[in-house]
Amino acid sequence: GDVIIYRPNGITDTWASVGLLPLSKQHPIIHRAMTWIPAGDPVPMYINIYRGSVTPAGYLPLSIDGRTTTGYTILSTGTGTIAANYTPGSRDLVMRNVSGENYILPAEVMVENAGYVMKSSTITAHGGYITKGDNNYASDQGSLALESTGTIEPVAKEWVVGKALFTVPYVGLLPLHIGEVIVVVIILMGLHELYLRRKEEQATATPRKKGKKQR
Repeated sequence: GDVIIYRPNGITDTWASVGLLPLSKQHPIIHRAMTWIPAGDPVPMYINIYRGSVTPAGYLPLSIDGRTTTGYTILSTGTGTIAANYTPGSRDLVMRNVSGENYILPAEVMVENAGYVMKSSTITAHGGYITKGDNNYASDQGSLALESTGTIEPVAKEWVVGKALFTVPYVGLLPLHIGEVIVVVIILMGLHELYLRRKEEQATATPRKKGKKQR
């Protein structure tokens, strides 16, 4: 799906409404649209539990007690043993969390090129996109909650503020660390000013050599 830029739950503040996103506490989210669901449908959850990979093959090889990015351990398929690799030939996946509870992702919810897609008990009141960060273990809806918005809902079309046409690596980190960026820019400007002053002082202190008179 396309990578879209959206306001979570349609919420915005004064700074964002006038385009000053670095000052806003509610940054737009830039994630991939996985699917669209109509009003009244259960909210699906796309699960790529290990480093955003979409197939079990992407999880291998795992070492014993192989931890995922979210604190789960991938276990043998269909068993509760502590073996780290799932049963060869099976596409079921068993996970254990840090509390020792096991969760099964059965093969029948495996969708090619999308990962495990589980249906939740949450029914959406409006149509919207289901979105997911490429390196996240699960889709936003049903798993992501922000202090300022609560649980992220399916993205209505009017909440979409843009679509990514191409990527420039690491540029997205700038608004997330705007304070640090400002400090670095000020320091660089100060160093540049000191360099220019030092150069000017050296030029003033060094007498110019007189050239030979031409006949």
